[in-house]
Order: sequence, then structure tokens, then C-alpha cells
Amino acid sequence: MGRRALVYVSRRRVFTGGATMLTTCPECSKQISDQARACPHCGCPAPAQGTPAAEQVTLPSTPTARPTVRGPATFSTQRKPVVGIVVGGVLSVITLTWSSYLLITSLSQNPSDLQRELWSRFPLLQLLSFSSQSVSVLGAGILLIGIILAQLMHPNGAKTVRVASWALLGYSLLSALGLLAIYTGSDNWVDLPAPVRGGLIGGAIGTGLGSAAQYAVILFLFRLPAIPSRQGSPS
Repeated sequence: MGRRALVYVSRRRVFTGGATMLTTCPECSKQISDQARACPHCGCPAPAQGTPAAEQVTLPSTPTARPTVRGPATFSTQRKPVVGIVVGGVLSVITLTWSSYLLITSLSQNPSDLQRELWSRFPLLQLLSFSSQSVSVLGAGILLIGIILAQLMHPNGAKTVRVASWALLGYSLLSALGLLAIYTGSDNWVDLPAPVRGGLIGGAIGTGLGSAAQYAVILFLFRLPAIPSRQGSPS
């Protein structure tokens, strides 16, 4: 009875006695020693000794403000490319409509007289025309989908437009080179009159450069936004 009481604190049991008392933490409602300056569980400061329980005021915990992390600027944070959407939408619709018409005409075995004459003189021309029209239809469709996504401010809309435009631009130039190779590599090339040969070469070059210029304009209107330079971290 005369011995000084000891305090044994464990995770499951608390034995008290003598000079040390237990109190309730106003923040987490767990029992702590009245000699502790702060709650070992939640870190809430302990009330001053001798303060009645009725006068103890529980202060709400203030959440710690997290620093704002600024990443590189993306296309979705910039203004909508209205001019690019209008111009690209009109060009893609025209390309999709015209290429679909030519493809359907080729598949229906109902070509024009000029096409029939060229295919008879240059057999590989029919295969190249079919592949070019198929790629144009597919590419114009993907391009139109990307423009619609850009109109809806989807983060992948402008990226889809740029990828499709680069692919169609490259294929237009390769198709023009393949067309010239088919013309000049055929035995019937030398039998054609000079004006006809000049017209075929001019048509092949004009078609390739015209298509490439069309997609270059779309690429320019949907170019990547400039990332603002960081002058220094704020103090």
C-alpha cells in the first residue's frame, strides 16, 4: 500500500496508480498520460494541467497544403484550334467523299474511258489506284475522327490528327513516285505522244504535291503548342 505506484502501458492493457493519471485525447479519443505534452497517437497537443474538462477546447486539425506540381503544357490546356478544325474538317470530308466514289467505281468494274485506256497500257496502274483510294478513304476517316475529338477537346484528338496527316502526307509522295515509275517503266511509254506523256507526268506530280500540301496545311494548323519556359521556382 505504501509503495509508489507504477504505470505500465501496453497495447492492450493499461495499469494505473499513484501519481500518474490517464486522460482522453480530445482529437483521437485514446487514453494518454496527463504528463504527456502531446498525444503519441495523433500528435494533438495535450491540454494544460489543471484545466477542467469543461474548459478544454478541441481545435480542428488543419490539413497541410500540398504544393502544386506544374507539369508541361498540353494541348488540352490551350485554346481550341478553330481554324484547323474547320479547314481540316472540310478537306477530310472532300477527300473521303471523292476517294470513296473512285473506290466504288473501281470495285464495280465501271471505269471511265480514260481509266480503261490507261489500265490497258499500264497494268500496274489499276493496282496502285485501288491501293491509293483505299488508303485515302481510311486515312480521311481517321483524320475526321481526330478532328471531331479535337472539337470535343479530347486530349488525343490533336495527336490523332497529326499522326494521320503525317501518314497521308508520306503516302501521297510515295504514291506519286510509284505512279511515275509505272509510267516510265512500261514499254508502252515510248509509244505515247509527247504531249500525252507530259500530261501524265504533270498529273502525277501535281496530284502528289497537292495532296501533300493539303496535309501539310492541316499539320501546321494542328502544330504542337509551345511549352512556356520556366523562369525559376517560386519562393
